[in-house]
Amino acid sequence: MTHKRDLVVALSRMSFLSCGQKILLLNNLDNLSMVALLSIEELKKLSSGVVIIRSHGVGKNVYELCKARNLNVLDCTCEFVRRTQRIVDEKFREGKTIVIIGKETHPEVVGLNGWCDNQAYVFSSENDDF
Repeated sequence: MTHKRDLVVALSRMSFLSCGQKILLLNNLDNLSMVALLSIEELKKLSSGVVIIRSHGVGKNVYELCKARNLNVLDCTCEFVRRTQRIVDEKFREGKTIVIIGKETHPEVVGLNGWCDNQAYVFSSENDDF
């Protein structure tokens, strides 16, 4: 059985990389080494470490890139977001048009759009147009 203290000791020997803002819990632990806000281009250069996916989730390409680079992933994606990612992925593969309501630059919207090859129509207000 792994105890929380054992986990902190084990984690303290690793480098953590986040595909977004730092996760506050990990940021407040003195023993952890962490780099924040990696771009896809920076992620492509990594050969080791743990990539933390925060609750807003990321696009499918990030998972594929981490797998191809043999990077460990600590996926903290919210279960509601994960469910929506699966729906977007499934419906897009069925040939459906994907519409996302939200701010185009919001991390959750960016991530969801990544599950349909960034081809979703994103609307942030009723004034937006195709």
